[in-house]
Amino acid sequence: METRKSVQWYKRISSMSIIAEQSDGTMTEPILTVLMTVYNGEPYLKDAVSSILNQTYRNFHFLILDNASTDNSRKIIRKFKDARIELVELIENISHTAALNRGLKLIDTPLVARMDADDISINNRFEIQVAFMEKNPSVVLLGTAFQTIDENGDLIAHYHPPTIQF
Repeated sequence: METRKSVQWYKRISSMSIIAEQSDGTMTEPILTVLMTVYNGEPYLKDAVSSILNQTYRNFHFLILDNASTDNSRKIIRKFKDARIELVELIENISHTAALNRGLKLIDTPLVARMDADDISINNRFEIQVAFMEKNPSVVLLGTAFQTIDENGDLIAHYHPPTIQF
């Protein structure tokens, strides 16, 4: 009989069930998880995380996988005292794509939003996207327009993908 050795590939910093209080006082579990991976994201990470936490749609789980950063990325994430954040510290750098796949295995919500550690989301991004997904249950993938900015926040380019009316 073959025995398998279980290998722990990450350290889960917090693992909690997030229950959000709605305006009418009812409690609901989130239907959305925001997935972010980070590797040495120190220069932009605080702004990226803040842009997620400041969303008008507030009922989400924020799963951040640190891909064995050697800078202050983990320290920056730990400074945020928000119950929606779950930090998973990978023991070794396994590549961006592999880290995303590991994160997807940890998610149990029906909706997933991707966020990069050097991006900034407009504050109503999830409000718009969740409403669209709820109204259009046959849609399985939703994209977005984006703007490219420089390190000073000045606009460099704007991309708006083609849209389909539902």
